[in-house]
Amino acid sequence: MKNRIIRMRLIPIALAVALCLSACGKAKKTSELPDTVTVEAPLVYSPNDTMPSFMLDSVSWIPLELSDVNGLREISKLTVIDGKIILTDRIQCCIQVYDYPSGKLLYVIDKKGNGPGEYLETAAVTVTPTSVYVIDNYSRAIFRYSLADGSFIEKKPISFIAWDMEAFDDDTFLFTWVGNNPDAPKPALAPDYALWQTDGDFNIKKTFFPVEDGYLERYKQMRYFNRSGSDIIFHLLKYGGYFSLAKDKQPVFYPVEFPNPIPDGMTVRLADLENKSWQYLSETPFVSKDFATVEITVGNQGWQLFAGEGKIFENSKNWARNIPIDIVGVTDDNRFIGYINDNYDMYSQLVEYGFQKGDETVENLLRQGGCCLIVYQMKAE
Repeated sequence: MKNRIIRMRLIPIALAVALCLSACGKAKKTSELPDTVTVEAPLVYSPNDTMPSFMLDSVSWIPLELSDVNGLREISKLTVIDGKIILTDRIQCCIQVYDYPSGKLLYVIDKKGNGPGEYLETAAVTVTPTSVYVIDNYSRAIFRYSLADGSFIEKKPISFIAWDMEAFDDDTFLFTWVGNNPDAPKPALAPDYALWQTDGDFNIKKTFFPVEDGYLERYKQMRYFNRSGSDIIFHLLKYGGYFSLAKDKQPVFYPVEFPNPIPDGMTVRLADLENKSWQYLSETPFVSKDFATVEITVGNQGWQLFAGEGKIFENSKNWARNIPIDIVGVTDDNRFIGYINDNYDMYSQLVEYGFQKGDETVENLLRQGGCCLIVYQMKAE
């Protein structure tokens, strides 16, 4: 039973392509980050501490309505805002919008092409109370659609490329781009900073965290930004923690401490870590009030784990009840959202080992190859 549960918890990690944690030697210390506040109490990973019962209140399901146009391949980003669930499927280049919490399909933005209002890729998507924004690096533009009904509003050119984007509002945006392929030259449109802020016309107004020549990040990282209420969470491997960003305020850095971290000064490709026991934060955390979900990687295995009270807790080795399953978003009412897509066998195995059972609608949808969201309600402190 133990081995079966562990297999369900593993998160795929791209190891086949040449990747770097730091291609230029020693990573920057937090004391070298200008205009950044560092919290005094780090988040600590304690591998032997199982998550206590006080953290998780309940687990529930949201079955997503099926239609002829909304087959999901993979949820690359999820945002809940003003009673709507906005899902990005980067593989299919579409955005699907549902009612929250019923799961009723409201509309789909599926505009791939070269015509008016059409994009060539959805490199990243962000949402405000008025709009859905899509960055298309091929077109060197950002497309804006109405959040109310998905109708096209406008297209604006940009002078940069970016892997990910987030918005404080319709007038203030954050972007990031960091090289992740040692064999590819740096694009001419790539800024010399890992993070920059723009206005509503996408003119660069502020820059953060200079990037040295040759520095590389993980290949195909899914997301660099996550939402946490009105704040934005940002993560790069080189800093050994994550940042919380608020509009018109200094970035706040949250260190993460491991019993066996990657040694300082290492110049190491991620593929070289496969047979090592070093631990590191490998994705941007999801943060909701007093709790978080983080992805911790050891060697070539990664786990999503819950964190609270300054500690990162292991999942139970024999009880699947508290396992976070593919967390992809967080709401502003202290809930994390994961999902199971087209995998009834995985659902059945989870239920067999203690996970919250869904109702008949959930089970029938998963049998049909549909997608169900998993809502984790954390306990208020």
